[in-house]
Amino acid sequence: MTLPDIRFRGPSAIHVIRIGKQRTSVRLDGEFWSAFEEIAIREDLSIRELCQMIDERRGRHGLTSAIRTFVVSYYRSELARVTGKALVVRPGLEEVETVQP
Repeated sequence: MTLPDIRFRGPSAIHVIRIGKQRTSVRLDGEFWSAFEEIAIREDLSIRELCQMIDERRGRHGLTSAIRTFVVSYYRSELARVTGKALVVRPGLEEVETVQP
């Protein structure tokens, strides 16, 4: 397996976001923020709209954690779509299973 180079797009930074009438902040590493911006562009959404959608679905989890989870889930789902295979990692086990979506 060939691993891609690890590119850091700047240090973690605090980003102030307005959700509805409320201002909040999230601290994300540069690479996560860049991936988040790319997703917004691909989905033709503003950062604010995307944050609002995540905020409505995050339940009791913090917004920063929800954004990180969303970014990973988004790219996993894209990988499954492109390859026709999904990886399932079972909590507490060291097994990774490849399944057809």
